[in-house]
Order: sequence, then structure tokens, then C-alpha cells
Amino acid sequence: GQYKEMERRVLEELIAQELLWQEANRQGYAATANELEQMLEQMRKRYSSEEAYLADLRQGGFTAESYKEDLRRQIAVRHFIEEMLVRRVALSNEEIHDAYIANQVQLMQPEQVNARHILIALPPDADDGAIAEARGTIERVQAEAKAGTDFSELAKRYSQDATAATGGELGFAVRGMFVKPFEDAVFALKAGELSDIVRTRYGFHLIKLEARREARFLTEAEAGPQLRRYLASQKLQEVLLEEVKSLRAKGHVDVKLAS
Repeated sequence: GQYKEMERRVLEELIAQELLWQEANRQGYAATANELEQMLEQMRKRYSSEEAYLADLRQGGFTAESYKEDLRRQIAVRHFIEEMLVRRVALSNEEIHDAYIANQVQLMQPEQVNARHILIALPPDADDGAIAEARGTIERVQAEAKAGTDFSELAKRYSQDATAATGGELGFAVRGMFVKPFEDAVFALKAGELSDIVRTRYGFHLIKLEARREARFLTEAEAGPQLRRYLASQKLQEVLLEEVKSLRAKGHVDVKLAS
């Protein structure tokens, strides 16, 4: 019984998503190429290598192309929701202020680090010879970095990672976005500091910390947009439910639950 109920809810959610996508598409809402590439790039930056990114996609049942199509649909639906439905969600400044006072303790910006890295890749089943060769390479890179060679140039020259083209740049990240050995190393660094050689399942890394943002409470001005989105999303759920019911009643798409 519980499994059937969960299955029914999942199917209902899929139907709702499909209805919204088809209506967004029918009305001409679409993702621009720039939006799509920016979102894909943000996703890729969360992984230490292109291989790790693709492996995670496969685990979620996607290929690179099918995931790109899924994102394209998500962006189109977001435009539809923002431009057509959000107009029906009214929020006052007083509601935002009251929400800030009630949730001030929870409104915290977590500690963040902005780093660059260089990866000398190794497969999990690498033999001793390959490991020794990779370690020798990362040690030579480390020596060049310590001697003052620009880290981003070293990354472009040596890194076997998708971030090599941008000098190993990872952007600001919070805990939980990297594998454990990498996370431990990067969060232990001070701004401008170079790490020791770090071994992960992807290979050997050298990390340089560019900047750090310590955890702190957000001001009301900073938290305002976040609170507005949160409160609007609560009201929007009701509006979306009404919209989906309306679209199903109009019969714009032929999607039915399995009986």
C-alpha cells in the first residue's frame, strides 16, 4: 500500500512536469543557448573531473545529451512559471520582514572556498608503474608552483580535468561538493596557500586556495531575495496545482496514470 502510494505520487509529479513543459513549449517559452551552457558549466564545476560528472549523470539515468535536453526543458518551464504564474503570487514587504525575524538564526551563509586545482588522473585500477609516473608528474608540477610559476598557467598546461581550460578554476563552493580527501585539504588552506599533494579516487591533485568566505548570518537586505523566493514558492505551489488541474482539464496533452 505504501509503495503504491509513493508510486502514484511520483507518477503525478511526472505528469505535472510534462504538462507544464508542453504548455511552456506551446506558448513559445524556451531556454537560450547561453542560459543552457551557463547551467551546464555550473553543474560541471561541482565535479573534480569530466569523468566524475558523466558517471554521476549515468547513475541518474542520463547521458550528456539527455541531461542537456532535461535542463533545456527545466529552463523553459522556469520562464513560463516566472512570467505567467508568479504574477499571481503577491508578497508584501511586511511579510518578508516578519519571515526574516522569525527565521534569522537559520539564515546563515555557510563557509565557502574559491580554489583552483590541477589533476593528474589515475584510474582506480592503476598499477604501481602508472601510480609512480603520475606521482612524479604532480611532484614536478608542485615544484614549479613552489618556485613561483603561475598556478593557472600550470593548470592549463598539465591538468587532466575539464577545468584546465580556465586555469583549474572551481569557483566558490561549500562543504559537501567535493570528495572527502579533496574537501579536507581545500578547507584547511589559507587564502593564497598551496596544498600538499592530495590523492582521491580520480588521481593526484594540487590545490591553491584563491579566497575564503567565513560563515556568517545574513542581513535582512541580503536575505530578502531568498526569503521572497521561499515564501513565493509556498504560494506558487497552490497556483501551480490550480494550473496543472486546468491543463489536465483542457486536455492539452495525453498523459494518464497507470491503473
